[in-house]
Amino acid sequence: SGALGVAAGVIATNNNAAFSDNVGNNNWNEITAAGVANGNPAGSPQNNWAFTYGGDYTITADAADRIITAINVAGTTPVGLNIAQNTVVGSIITGGNLLPVTITAGKSLTLNGNNAV
Repeated sequence: SGALGVAAGVIATNNNAAFSDNVGNNNWNEITAAGVANGNPAGSPQNNWAFTYGGDYTITADAADRIITAINVAGTTPVGLNIAQNTVVGSIITGGNLLPVTITAGKSLTLNGNNAV
């Protein structure tokens, strides 16, 4: 699948985007091969998709047991990732940036290289 933008995935285009968003929320866009928004609204990241922070945002993982292949924060200074439901992530592309994570009590974030891009 090559560069992260080529992997099945989406890019957050607004702060406070969430995994529970549908296309009508207009918080996610389709992503180009160059890793930027293409202007076409999309739903939130689905199982075995990657997603990119399109700005200095907070994103909430609020869909139970979602498997994300990769999170890309390389082009931003993300405010954070809120884990509100159990979530599995294959890899995090940082480009030297930090991704602050807050985990709701009783929920989990599992880093699993088997699910990486």
